[in-house]
Amino acid sequence: MNKAKSDYGPLFSKIRQEKNLSLTDLEEEGLSRSFIGKFEKGKTKISADRFFRLLSKIQVTPDEFLSRQYGGQTPDYFSRLADRIENNDGKAGHIQTNLQLEKEISRDYAADPSNLAAKYLGIMLHYMNEIAILVRDNRMADYYRVRAAFEKASDEILNYLFNVEIWGKFEIYLYSSFSMAFSPETRMLLLKSALKSSDYLRDIANDGDFAFEDYKILLTVMSNQIYDDLTSMKKTLEMFNERLQERPDIRFKAEYLFELGLYEIATGNQARGEARANNVIKVLTLLADEGEAKVLAYFLQRFKTYLKKKEAGKDKPDDRTMRLWL
Repeated sequence: MNKAKSDYGPLFSKIRQEKNLSLTDLEEEGLSRSFIGKFEKGKTKISADRFFRLLSKIQVTPDEFLSRQYGGQTPDYFSRLADRIENNDGKAGHIQTNLQLEKEISRDYAADPSNLAAKYLGIMLHYMNEIAILVRDNRMADYYRVRAAFEKASDEILNYLFNVEIWGKFEIYLYSSFSMAFSPETRMLLLKSALKSSDYLRDIANDGDFAFEDYKILLTVMSNQIYDDLTSMKKTLEMFNERLQERPDIRFKAEYLFELGLYEIATGNQARGEARANNVIKVLTLLADEGEAKVLAYFLQRFKTYLKKKEAGKDKPDDRTMRLWL
């Protein structure tokens, strides 16, 4: 189980006192006054679950706490800029928008090198733009070089995520954004941390923005696993379905059924899988969600083309089409 650093204790103590809360006010089963006192003095570590419970009691989110601890980012910068990224489809207008955004982020990082959100988002955009330009100019011979450079640059993000004891919004956004560069095994290993923090933000911190973030995380992972590892794809589908049973949602039920259809196609049940995926597209069209219906139709066609090329031994990395949910 992840442990919160013992040096988090002094700041926690300071915030508790700012809010005029005593150790007795925070005490509950599994969190004695003695234990909390030792944590505040840096004499013991605390599990992530119990640390989240304490933050809830003093009404502070993980991001607010970490921002004060390190003088670092809130996730607002990352999510606000990420929302402005256009599709990486090689279209001239989208490339121009993303290149301009890359310049803006580069200026922000130059002005404040401590802005990790700018640094990491800039890395992602830089390689996204390089790949988009390769697609536009039909220079796919350079794709492997650019992809390898992106994966190498992503090692820093991976190291950061493995060394952060407590994940907030920023870490979740990083995980989703860079998951395409991680190995299938690493992706699944970090998934637990992403979901745990997402569940905390939804259920304990009551963060409305994270009402369905766990579904988005799982969809991003499945968008990659369907190409990399069908065994873990099946496990992720099962995790998604279990969550849907607890928190039903029509939109994400449709997305789940579409991903299930792709899985069926990939595992040899092509007729059933295509029928399922096409039914989802039809339902979305009937519900006047034509934009999403078109996106899924595009993904279905691309996936079928990829499988045909793979069967013929002619598939390439750029034949894959992944989707990023933020």
